[in-house]
Amino acid sequence: MKPLLVIDRGVNVHHAVLARLGQGFDVRLLDADGRALDSELLSAAQVLWTGLARFVGKEVFDTAPNLRILATPTTGLTHVDQQEAARRGIEILSFRGRTGALADVRATAEHTIGLLLALLRRIAPAFDSIKHGRWNRAPFQGREIFGKRVGLIGYGRLGRITAGYFEAFGASVQAFDPYVKDQRAPLIAWTELLETSEIISVHASLNEESHGLLDQRAFRAMAQCPVLVNTARGELVDEPALLRALEQRQIAGAALDVIALEHEPRPAGDPLFSYACEHDNLLLTPHIGGLTVESREKTDSLLANLLLKHVHERQRA
Repeated sequence: MKPLLVIDRGVNVHHAVLARLGQGFDVRLLDADGRALDSELLSAAQVLWTGLARFVGKEVFDTAPNLRILATPTTGLTHVDQQEAARRGIEILSFRGRTGALADVRATAEHTIGLLLALLRRIAPAFDSIKHGRWNRAPFQGREIFGKRVGLIGYGRLGRITAGYFEAFGASVQAFDPYVKDQRAPLIAWTELLETSEIISVHASLNEESHGLLDQRAFRAMAQCPVLVNTARGELVDEPALLRALEQRQIAGAALDVIALEHEPRPAGDPLFSYACEHDNLLLTPHIGGLTVESREKTDSLLANLLLKHVHERQRA
C-alpha cells in the first residue's frame, strides 16, 4: 500500500511532477482554496507537501497525527514551526543547504532587478497615472542602475547570481557576508557597505544573528541615501526603523517582496501598507520572487526526486 501524500493545493504542483509522485505515493490534494484544513484527509497523511502560503505549526500537526515527513520546495523555513516538528519526530525535506541543486533557479534574482527597476524608474506610479487617463511624463523622471555602487547583504547562491545581473547593468558590486571565505568574493566590512552603497540588496539567510539586521542604527549609517531591495526574508528588516528611514530621507526608497510575520494578518491601517499606499518610494509585492512557471517546475521536480529517494531509502532500511 502506497503512503498517503497530501499536497496543499495552494502549492499548484506541476502536473508532470504529480504523475511522477503517483508512482510512489497515493497523492491527494488538500482543499480547493489553499486555506481550509481537511481534517479527515490530513489525519491519514504520512507526507505533507506545502509551501509559503500556509504556516505549518501546531494546528496542522494536531490535525495530522500520522505525519512523518513535511516537504517544502523552499530554502527558508519561516513558514514551519521547526521545533514542534522535531518534537513530534517529523522530518523536514527542503532545499536548505542544497545550493548546488538550485544553480539554475534564478527567479528571485530576476525579481530583485525587476523590483529595483520599477522603483528607480517609477513604473508603478507612471502606470497608475495612465490608468487615470493622463499622459504626462514630467513627474516620472527616474534613476539608472548603471554606474551605481551596489551593496549585497549576503553573497550565497542568490547573492552571486544577482551580482552578475548588476554587473551586466554596469554597476559595481560589493558584498557583506560573514559566512563566505572566498578570497575572490568582493567582500567588505558591514559599516563600509552601509556608508558607501547607493543600492542595497538583501539576500541573507534569516537566523538569530541576522534577525533585525537592518535596524535604526544601520539606516542612520547609510550615507549615500540608497534604495533598498529585500527579496530574502522580512524579519531581516526592522519595519518601524525602515519607515522612519523613508520619512527622514535616510534612504531614497525601498522595494520589498517580503515582510515580517507574513502568515499573520495585518491589522487595518498597518503602517507599512498605509505608507506604501500613500507614497511612491515604497513598493511591495506579496513574496512572488520565486513564483515563476520555470522555477516552480524545477523546484517541484527537485523536491519530488528528493522525496521519492528519501522514502525509498527508508523502506530499504
